[in-house]
Amino acid sequence: MKVIKNIIFVAIVFLISIGLLVVGNGYDMYKDAISKIPLTEKVETIKEKENYTKIEEVPEIYIKAVISVEDHRFYKHNGIDIIAIGRATINDIKAMSFVEGGSTITQQLSKNIYFTQEKKKVVQSRFTNKTCVLTGTLEHYTRNEAKAILESLGANVSGSVSKKTDYVIYGTAAGSKLTKAQSLGVMTMSEEEFVQEVENAKE
Repeated sequence: MKVIKNIIFVAIVFLISIGLLVVGNGYDMYKDAISKIPLTEKVETIKEKENYTKIEEVPEIYIKAVISVEDHRFYKHNGIDIIAIGRATINDIKAMSFVEGGSTITQQLSKNIYFTQEKKKVVQSRFTNKTCVLTGTLEHYTRNEAKAILESLGANVSGSVSKKTDYVIYGTAAGSKLTKAQSLGVMTMSEEEFVQEVENAKE
């Protein structure tokens, strides 16, 4: 009996240790993502999408159904549900497998905003892991096309310029964003230079 208890204790300690390691890694990823593109900027980018829907426009019955299924304690916690995490951990230990998660709607939303589940092929380039801003009127690409190209080259595309911006790519009639980039000493790149960089990355 003692041996069984010791085995269970070791298993629990092991699982808790793994859990803490995952949480730690997740927090580091979160800090890194926020430092590159603040949440306010990310939200504004989402609002600009054609299919963006305000919560006021979503039927109340749908909202209630989602909360009931995904996170029935939604109004009783502040984004992290310790009770749900504890319950999920116990059930996972009993099953000796990952059968239940304890993430809340808030956590799922945060993950989906910053960490897409879609695996995209990233081509290494000078834009990889850099924060880029597009401004002005582009002639070779639409704004969405240029954004998609940058992301395929490993860049993080932001909607505003700050000291953490690496490149500002500008077209004609570029305004305050280009001016701000120059005042902050952020590297700027004309559309022609950008097109050349894209061609170079294809080679």
